[in-house]
Amino acid sequence: MKPYLMTALLVFVSLPTFADNNQSATSVPTQQAGQVVTTKAAPPKPFGLETITLEQESKIRQIQIELQTKSQALTPSQDKVAKEVEQWTKVVQDEKFDEEKVKNILRQYNEKQLELQVMKIKAEHDMYQVLTPEQKNTLAERRKKQQEQMKQIMQQAQEKAQNK
Repeated sequence: MKPYLMTALLVFVSLPTFADNNQSATSVPTQQAGQVVTTKAAPPKPFGLETITLEQESKIRQIQIELQTKSQALTPSQDKVAKEVEQWTKVVQDEKFDEEKVKNILRQYNEKQLELQVMKIKAEHDMYQVLTPEQKNTLAERRKKQQEQMKQIMQQAQEKAQNK
């Protein structure tokens, strides 16, 4: 299997476990004595765990807010993006290819991406540490089921590809 495909699958499998359930409350229509009454449903709990306490939820939300703030600080401004596009255009259009210049630009970009990924994984780690051992076990069981389902999907896809 191609390495990039395996990486994508691993990311895909872990997403539901560490999903950002930072959704607002939704309206749920109900019927009472012939009338339709709209009530607000509570937003989903972090990690999809109903056993999350308010204190845990508050800590997790704070970690998410901190991550968002730090991530936004790393996001380049529109002016910076425009300059980067102009820089790439010059590299492509120059008579002579400047490999060192391209490598330096890519190194800077990769450093920012690495920093962003480390921040995201640290936030996931910090959120996970807020959970109780029982909640961690529930997540581990859910992850195992998801991995088994993904393995079955991959096997079916490979079989389908081989039968063509």
